[in-house]
Amino acid sequence: MTNGLGPVGDLIFKTLGVFVQMAALLLAGVGAYYAARINRKNKIADVVVHCMARYDQIAQQKADNERKYGITYDESGKITCNTPDYEGYVEQNYLYHRRYWGLKSDQFDYWLSGLIDCETISSWFFAVLQNFEKDTLHDNCFLTNWVKIRKDHIPHNMSFVHLVDGIFDLSNMKRNNYRKHLGVAFLLRDMERREAHFIEFSDIRLRSLRLRGSTMDDYITKVIRLDRRRHQKDNATIPTSLALAFDAREAARRNLLSNAVEGAGATSLASPPPSH
Repeated sequence: MTNGLGPVGDLIFKTLGVFVQMAALLLAGVGAYYAARINRKNKIADVVVHCMARYDQIAQQKADNERKYGITYDESGKITCNTPDYEGYVEQNYLYHRRYWGLKSDQFDYWLSGLIDCETISSWFFAVLQNFEKDTLHDNCFLTNWVKIRKDHIPHNMSFVHLVDGIFDLSNMKRNNYRKHLGVAFLLRDMERREAHFIEFSDIRLRSLRLRGSTMDDYITKVIRLDRRRHQKDNATIPTSLALAFDAREAARRNLLSNAVEGAGATSLASPPPSH
């Protein structure tokens, strides 16, 4: 059956039909991709809520154990057990840390699978760093229990072990919280690169579009840019009177330095004083 336009018209209609089918397939693929992105975001929310519920349960068990065994802390962080069964408390505290580090290992794996966003995982592992910071060294401390449990994670999750060890090292460095939080993000970025093959396996791509979303490099860039904007905003909102006072103080300092150079000789500040 023809359309009355002859062979040329038939060819044009067939060509248009092919283009329409290709466009429909492309739109269906893009629609499926964005539907998967939406489903991924919903799944992330479910996983985050699941992890928070697990943590709340573990923290409640720890509080119940400390109340049961009459655990108190002095100003130095030293533990006092007000019941004779201290060994029972040590055992229960070890089980708490096993559950705690098991949760952290699962969170790490969820993140590598794209089920936790970079901001959330950075915040959760920064909390690990803070636990190391406020911990005091004794037989049943946070670090001691990590050392005991660490060997259980080495055979199957060495990247997680390297991450926690790096966070402990970072906790002993003299840096402000912003730099330590950024340091945790850099450690996570290193683990992301180390586990690149696993991430590629668990990811879905549509050319340049990635189901996984942003990388830790993207998150670090975002954090640095936001910090720079915040500093620029802070500098822009300095009161005029304070800015004038600062400029006047700087001018007085320069004049004082200039007078000192003229009075003492041009080489006295650049050269060491003569020996006696």
